[in-house]
Amino acid sequence: MRYTTVLFGLVVLALGFTKPLSAQNDEWSSIFEDYIQFKQGQNTCLWEYGMTDTSLFQFAGRESDRSADYSNWSELYQHWSASMIGSVSRPQAYEQLNQRWTSYFRQGIVAMPILFAKGEKFKRSAIDSGKIGIDSISGKLRIEDLANIFEPRQVFISVPFVQRFYQPEIKLFFSDSFFYTNSGLTLREVQLRLNIGLFVPVKCNQVTQLPLAKGLNQLQVQYTLSNGETYYANCELIFEAGEESFANDIITDFKIGDDKRNIYTTPYRGTETGEPLGAYVEVVPGLTNGVPNTCIKRPVIFVEGIDFGYKDHATGCYGGKCGSMGLRDLLRGSIFHPYEKNANDAFEHWEPIVKAPQLIAELRNNGYDLIYLDFHNGADFMENNAMLLAELIRRVNFIKCSKEEIVVIGASMGGQITRFALSYMEKLQTPHCVRTFVAFDSPNQGANIPLGLQHFLKYYKGKLPKIRDQFSRKINRAASRQLLIGHCLSMDGGGEHGDRVAFTAALGQLGSYPQLCRKIALLNGSVNNIDLGHAAGEELLKMNPYLGKLNFDILEVSATVWSTYASIEGKNIVLEAQYPFRSKHIVEVPTEALQNDFIPGSLRFDVAEYKAIYGVFNILNRKEVTCFIPSYSALDLYNKDPRFDIAGRLVRDARNPLYTPFEAFYGVDGQGQEHMMITDDNIAWLIRQMEENRDDKPELIKGTYNMGRESLNTIGTHTVKGTLFVNGKGRNGFGNGRFDQVNKAGSYYSAQTKYCHPLVVVADSGRLEIGSSAKDGNHKAILTITKGSVLDLQSGSTVYIHNGSTLFIQEGAELRFAKGAKIILDGDKAQLNIDGHLIVGDGAVFTVFGGSTGRTGLISFRNIGGGYGAARITAIGSQASFLLSGTGKSNDQMLQIEGVVDFSSQSPFQKIAMSYGRIAYGDSSSMIVNGSAEFHHVAFDVLSLRLLLYSSESQVRRLTVTLDKK
Repeated sequence: MRYTTVLFGLVVLALGFTKPLSAQNDEWSSIFEDYIQFKQGQNTCLWEYGMTDTSLFQFAGRESDRSADYSNWSELYQHWSASMIGSVSRPQAYEQLNQRWTSYFRQGIVAMPILFAKGEKFKRSAIDSGKIGIDSISGKLRIEDLANIFEPRQVFISVPFVQRFYQPEIKLFFSDSFFYTNSGLTLREVQLRLNIGLFVPVKCNQVTQLPLAKGLNQLQVQYTLSNGETYYANCELIFEAGEESFANDIITDFKIGDDKRNIYTTPYRGTETGEPLGAYVEVVPGLTNGVPNTCIKRPVIFVEGIDFGYKDHATGCYGGKCGSMGLRDLLRGSIFHPYEKNANDAFEHWEPIVKAPQLIAELRNNGYDLIYLDFHNGADFMENNAMLLAELIRRVNFIKCSKEEIVVIGASMGGQITRFALSYMEKLQTPHCVRTFVAFDSPNQGANIPLGLQHFLKYYKGKLPKIRDQFSRKINRAASRQLLIGHCLSMDGGGEHGDRVAFTAALGQLGSYPQLCRKIALLNGSVNNIDLGHAAGEELLKMNPYLGKLNFDILEVSATVWSTYASIEGKNIVLEAQYPFRSKHIVEVPTEALQNDFIPGSLRFDVAEYKAIYGVFNILNRKEVTCFIPSYSALDLYNKDPRFDIAGRLVRDARNPLYTPFEAFYGVDGQGQEHMMITDDNIAWLIRQMEENRDDKPELIKGTYNMGRESLNTIGTHTVKGTLFVNGKGRNGFGNGRFDQVNKAGSYYSAQTKYCHPLVVVADSGRLEIGSSAKDGNHKAILTITKGSVLDLQSGSTVYIHNGSTLFIQEGAELRFAKGAKIILDGDKAQLNIDGHLIVGDGAVFTVFGGSTGRTGLISFRNIGGGYGAARITAIGSQASFLLSGTGKSNDQMLQIEGVVDFSSQSPFQKIAMSYGRIAYGDSSSMIVNGSAEFHHVAFDVLSLRLLLYSSESQVRRLTVTLDKK
């Protein structure tokens, strides 16, 4: 979700560098070529070669050293690893160490690693006197008197992997295997003292229980090495006693997951890290008459967006959430950083979620139970986390204490996860019981990060530790590769990554979108074509040489990043970077690269306007913002036009089927907002959409209810003893609700049963009426009984289908027809389409009647397989009959058959008779009858080609009637 603020933290440039040996065969290595040859075969650490941040040299193991943070340890280790030249045994990769500490931490044990690194650096006097310089011809270091221009510099640092805790006692783990050094020494003894206590010995390779006082605790550790030398490590430990219980009076455990509120499931594919696929689930109960719900009544699932976690803690849960964003952040309206040692750094103001507490309050006041899905790995492959959402939906449907369907709000990446999960469940025919899917500024056609910035991070990732973190933890993550429209690691460096191609292909195989819920889109981008005010080719970022912490400031390093791309000498350039006296590193992108950096859409502040970042380099941010989620992507416009006038061409709260798959949308008039911005206006829009879509029909309908509201077009389990209109005359609903309205004359409305296997019973004297007559407004409607649903017409019931309207029994659905039930097809364009199962009860006579128009519509049976219908007809008992009679006019079609219609079910019909009408049939159609059939004055002809999507002119059309007399 915090894609907006966390993907590019360019402030990292001020803080450090690294260069692993495996990546040193480049311009930087060639600068040191003579020095490397001079030191060949030696176990040498040259701090300048690792571009080391000299401020870290203060950690020398003195008793008076300032307190260290774990980030200092990780940066120094990476600098040391990058500074090693000619080492027989290379330092272990930092990523492997981090995995090691993480595995301990997940068992409740905090590792205490040690780094003792000996090295050398150039003397300042040698630089000042000109004994060290750059050869202007070769670009190599020009070094005089190699043996006398260095001075020794060693560092000693040790600090716990985590320094902020939420329990009063922690488990520290000291081990001689955690001692990383190039000194040849070993660890002999460890002692520690906490606060003002005395030093006490610690046993290595055993857990040490350490009690903490509330708030700040000072820890000092004394290490004695094998040569008798003593070094010290100072650090701070924080016991945050209040944070552990934050919001526990609001958050409720409804036993959705295990005792720690985690759920797990089988991944769709191998997980990104190889870890189990899990998520943390918390619930904020809604209020009923001001009292919190004691069970889930009105479920709203909030699916988080992409979450990269923290430096050194990319995955996993801590401090009551997983990664950098969680429910607790929404409840407080600011971001809490659970690993930060300093209290001032523990809370971050982020404008988009300032009004999140207001949104949650609105949901609660309307009775909604908010269920937050917090992924253990918030940047795993999206199809994996989609499996967790599917698992959560199953669990919520199992434990909820009402028949209310689910609303799912997918924030940013969460929208793509929701889209995949619901489509997947529908493909597997698993009821999801979701009535509304809200895509909250979700990248339906991809997200945008300027390619120049991506390549900037890619180029410097081997040289700057924190840029390496930014690149590996954020750009080169599974979900990032799947989401970005253009990715720097794609085959051409500017197009879609293969992981995105595979994801969109998999989504397409599932149907692209769920069909059995309402889909609405909330955009933070402009809908009236207001862009960001800059154009392709303008500078986004400029990096200039600056004399800072590098301590080797005779080297000029520069770079320029352009918006979209700059056309230079016939090339489309996004990045130009250069080391001294070396050829420029130029990144060129394909001509067809989309110009997404400044178009209408939601915003990201990856580059703050003209803000200088002081440190090793001086970074000038030329532009304030870039486009993150283009408006055309958030609305998934079919025409993919970035400049399309959405507000001028589309109706906001209605279907626009020629332009978008969404049935309503909200967008910003004027320039877009920051991505994921929650505002008064979009809160009001969202709540209204959710309330309009709530099914207010009681389970027993005794009076008159008129379905016709576009935002509410589903039917659940109901028993109709009164009248249920589908787009009838008059006001919608019961006629007195706050969202009820009168549809315009001649309106068209489509409704369907919910995907929760509902049973719709039309009881004795009950009436289901689809559409309306010409004198009552000539409204038209189609009611679809969806797969898994049942329409049960009991004795004395009536279904009235007006001219131009249709009752459609979908494949996998049932129409049950009891003795005494009645179907009226009023007009030759009134239809009963059966792709599913017609069950005629014992003693029932299945027939249809004409209405006031004096014309009778038609019945269509379709059984051709391949998802086009598998109609069956079953007689219950021995007294069921199937009778159809037309008016005898030449164009009076009473029956339409596509494929095989089999009347030879378990019990034969007592009578099958058709008379005075036309039967139209498709290619190779058949009627199979177990018993006898009578056809009087019936004309048989073929269906027109336009009705047969599966046919071709070369096919032979014939109708076979098989009578199996016994």
